[in-house]
Amino acid sequence: MEIGDVVLIRGSSSISMKIIHAQNIARYFPKIEPPRNYSKTHYSHVTMYMGDGLFIEATNGLHKGVIVSTYNQFIHSQLHKERCKIFRYNKLDEKNRVLLHQKIFHYLGREYYINLLENIFNISDLDSTKSFCSELIVNLYRQTSLEDFFPNIPSKTVYPIHFHNLFKTSWYLNIPHLLSSSLSCYLYLWSILFQMKG
Repeated sequence: MEIGDVVLIRGSSSISMKIIHAQNIARYFPKIEPPRNYSKTHYSHVTMYMGDGLFIEATNGLHKGVIVSTYNQFIHSQLHKERCKIFRYNKLDEKNRVLLHQKIFHYLGREYYINLLENIFNISDLDSTKSFCSELIVNLYRQTSLEDFFPNIPSKTVYPIHFHNLFKTSWYLNIPHLLSSSLSCYLYLWSILFQMKG
């Protein structure tokens, strides 16, 4: 995987199901994002690969807020359940990958927050120091010199469904061979630990 790879996840918790249903229902209200012409989504979470076997995500799970997840934890909690897809932006160059990695540390430790109705109707009153998953990834990419793939849409109103539909255009599906087995994951993690000890 490469820095900047984005992962869509279909969670199985009750909160995840509510997020999925809310996104799909919102398509039928003209004043609410996402647009009506968006296809339905089955995804509730977005995270990004930050290199060295680590992912950055804003989560409301066991460890709340903007955190770093290890490759091993991520593989075993999501990928083996076939509940996620990995994508890579085809215009992301090395210069912007470095920039993405640098900007990550600005967001670490922020609190997690999401309220779909407040995000849609009370944009000016939202706390900019808090983040949720898709908002975090949008803000990170907006720190690069790449074109904004959600122009005129506040980051607080970008949800997994936006990424799901975006991936059909400027992005391409990327499923590394490394993710094909748990054994590969363990070998990769051990290689990182060995390098750290060296």
